[in-house]
Amino acid sequence: PPLPVIVGQVLSHQPAEKAGIQVGDRIIALNGQPVHDWQKMVNTIQKTIGKPVVLTIERKGEQQKITVFPETKKNNEGKMVGMIGVQSQ
Repeated sequence: PPLPVIVGQVLSHQPAEKAGIQVGDRIIALNGQPVHDWQKMVNTIQKTIGKPVVLTIERKGEQQKITVFPETKKNNEGKMVGMIGVQSQ
């Protein structure tokens, strides 16, 4: 089953922390497209290199949009991917 799109950890000094993402935030949209699956969201962010992403989050019952600028890093396979520094619950 898909993992819920709720932030369980925000890594220090990473783009998500710098943008103000917090543990417990529910990500409901990415660049205006609804998000229902953590892995699909990660895949989309990994393909986003050199461009910001706009996350629509729900925090304490209120929605807000947060722009995050992914860092480009090498993944385990040596491919360059975009990362923002969050992990699921």
